[in-house]
Amino acid sequence: MSLSLYEITEGIAALQELASVGDGADAEAAEAEVGELLDRYLDRLLPEKVDGYCRMIHSLKAAATVKRDEAKRLTDRARAHENTAGRMVDRLKAAMITVDRKAIDTDLFRVTVQASPASVVITDEAAIPVAFHVAKVSINKSALKAALKAGDTVPGATLAAANSHLRIK
Repeated sequence: MSLSLYEITEGIAALQELASVGDGADAEAAEAEVGELLDRYLDRLLPEKVDGYCRMIHSLKAAATVKRDEAKRLTDRARAHENTAGRMVDRLKAAMITVDRKAIDTDLFRVTVQASPASVVITDEAAIPVAFHVAKVSINKSALKAALKAGDTVPGATLAAANSHLRIK
């Protein structure tokens, strides 16, 4: 029977607690038995489980990479189809303008050439009056973090406790 990571860690914690209690006449025998079980957990069961976890993590990351690459490939194909459709629209529009046709009806579609609304073209951004500018506000998190670490109180912000992470090599 294979133990779960939870069962292994709970077993190790329980054995460590038993090892620290050790009173009475059978304390030496119990301590030896607890020591053997603890060695079994720490030397064999936990490393085997960690190895299994790491293999699965590696496999899942590889599968994610394959899926990400496939998504990129499909995105590239979709973009190519969109570009082809755009070029076909341009050719159809040019053909209709050349033959001076504003609309063509088929059994399935109605195609019309119509004027687009006016659009703004910016030729010199620096010359645009300030009244037409929009300011973007962003928070300098690095400076905020430094201030909080220095002990300053900043309304609307707190410093979260640092988390740990797992590194698998």
